[in-house]
Amino acid sequence: MADADIGSIPTRAKWFKENGYPFSEYTLRKLVKSGAIRARYVGPKPLVSRNEILRYFQCLDGCDNAPATMATGSGIRRL
Repeated sequence: MADADIGSIPTRAKWFKENGYPFSEYTLRKLVKSGAIRARYVGPKPLVSRNEILRYFQCLDGCDNAPATMATGSGIRRL
C-alpha cells in the first residue's frame, strides 16, 4: 500500500524518521497546536499533510526562522 499524503501525527513522525528527517512526534504536535502547521481534525484527532510539514521546515512560505549559526567566542556568557 502506498503511503498517503495525509496522516495522523504518529504516522507522519514515523515516516519522517524512516526517511532521515529529525522531526519528533512531540515537535509536530507542538507545531500543530500553535497553528504553525495546518491540520484537519477528525473528532479530536489532527490529520496533517506531509507536504505541509515539509513546507514549514523548508521555510517555503517565507517564514522568519533564521538559519542556525555557530556562536563566536567561548560560548559562556557572563551575567
